[in-house]
Amino acid sequence: MVEVNEDELTASAVLEVELAYSGPALPVNSESTCPGSDLYSAKITYQAGLDRSATFPVIENSSFQIRAAKSPAVRFEYERHKTSVPAAHIHVHGVGGLLSPGLMRNGKKGVRNGDWQSLHLPVGGHRFRPSMEDFLYFTINECGFRAKENWEATLLSARREWLDTQCRAAVRDSPEVAVEALKQLGYTITPPETPQDLPQRHDGW
Repeated sequence: MVEVNEDELTASAVLEVELAYSGPALPVNSESTCPGSDLYSAKITYQAGLDRSATFPVIENSSFQIRAAKSPAVRFEYERHKTSVPAAHIHVHGVGGLLSPGLMRNGKKGVRNGDWQSLHLPVGGHRFRPSMEDFLYFTINECGFRAKENWEATLLSARREWLDTQCRAAVRDSPEVAVEALKQLGYTITPPETPQDLPQRHDGW
């Protein structure tokens, strides 16, 4: 499901699909389906808008979840405007194991009861956070859920595009760092006659 707000120049998308237990890969063009697990599903949500310069499209919030009986089991989340916790983080739902006693003794308000899922595990910040392709690779390769043939090459190709996009965004955040790195590689850099007033990198983590 996709919704677009033309007045506010925002868009949102939600996709939820049943996951199927491990088995032979399905042909890419096959219309056949395999039975879902009746328990596990993947849910992907995005909210998009414009960046701080109102020039480039950005993801405001995203969530990639493996769900069990409609409850999240693991969540890869990004909340662009978060400042009190890591903007990009993972929540793991379940028993905290050996860490729980430490959380109960040292944790802040949300984890005083040893609640592992209250932790925001930082994963790369605004620019180098896990992509949807990373999440899908994790779901298929690590968790073992079924995919179609050629899934790995398709995800790796899309992930390279994602990394290129994020690299460009990181350069816009810190052009002076990019210039220094390129000069070290032997490039000659000519600065613009009129420096652009670009947003600096995010202060939050």
